[in-house]
Amino acid sequence: MNSFRSILRNRLGAAVAVSTLACGIGVAVALIILVDALTWRGPSAVADPERLVAFSATSNYVEYRSLADVRGATLAAVVRTELPLGAGGSTNYMAVECISPNYFGVVGVRAAQGRLLLPSDADRDAIVLSDALWRRLGQPALGSDVVVGLRRYAIVGVTPAGFAGLEFAPASAWITLEGSPDPCSFTGRSLLASAASFWLGIVGRLANDATVPQLDAEIARRIAQAGELRGGGRSAIARTACE
Repeated sequence: MNSFRSILRNRLGAAVAVSTLACGIGVAVALIILVDALTWRGPSAVADPERLVAFSATSNYVEYRSLADVRGATLAAVVRTELPLGAGGSTNYMAVECISPNYFGVVGVRAAQGRLLLPSDADRDAIVLSDALWRRLGQPALGSDVVVGLRRYAIVGVTPAGFAGLEFAPASAWITLEGSPDPCSFTGRSLLASAASFWLGIVGRLANDATVPQLDAEIARRIAQAGELRGGGRSAIARTACE
């Protein structure tokens, strides 16, 4: 399974390689990388992909919530899992992204049909389908149900054809992390209250007046204040140029 964690690790390695070629010896491994500028081009449906950043090290929900009001960027949580599609013990697994309700707004994606997930969906079983899955299922009507991971979800929207997540492998659907904490956990039980496990991806959008070094310093300061600094003083963001 291509997890968010493994993908980000691969991106970080590529980022370090690119920086090394450009700047020579001395590139430091960091906690955050720019999603678009270093190793790939963002999906066509994403607005201003050059403003997107992502943690290269996995985090957890407790840490994500502690950084929710960080200055310089709006952050969202995402973790990818594989869940069966359909009832009756289906072996037809698909990639599902469990997200914070603000994820699509942070990424900069608008619904092609219906709407995307909202904070109120944390209290209900709502799902957004990729265009590819929606067509594969026979273009079901908005409001109809689909069974994913042995749970019944109401279809509230469909993403544009050009968007299937930020990982290299496409995602088929999105559900709220808060509304489905058990199926979204690799343990099968909610990890939302655990500060000891590091399993969650964090993506963000830089504010128009913010820079990568500013966000670097702010996140490092916030993590240090929370007593959760990992890596012994590593920078919070991988640089895109020599500094």
